[in-house]
Amino acid sequence: MAKAERKRGKTAAVVGGGVLLAWLLLGVKGWGLGGKRGHGAGTEPRRVQIRISDRGITADGVPATIDEAVAAARRTGAAEVFATGAARQGTFDDLIAGLRAAGVEIWRAAGSHA
Repeated sequence: MAKAERKRGKTAAVVGGGVLLAWLLLGVKGWGLGGKRGHGAGTEPRRVQIRISDRGITADGVPATIDEAVAAARRTGAAEVFATGAARQGTFDDLIAGLRAAGVEIWRAAGSHA
């Protein structure tokens, strides 16, 4: 009988260790019990998607002027800017200057701060 209890104890320890290892390797962020929200999905503010090309500017897929794109980004506080290779450098510079003047957080399309 003592032998069976030791075997169950070892089995429980192995299973518990396996669960802990899987939990750590899969990057589980916690048990979801109260406290502050972490940096998980859905915690970042929405970014306006601004695209500059040789055809002009779009903000979230809608054609826009520089002022309209800046106004849209000001409402959310953040903008993700993508400039194609054919975009005019002056247009890009004017847009970035406008976004900075408006206090908008600027991100490059790859996801890093500009």
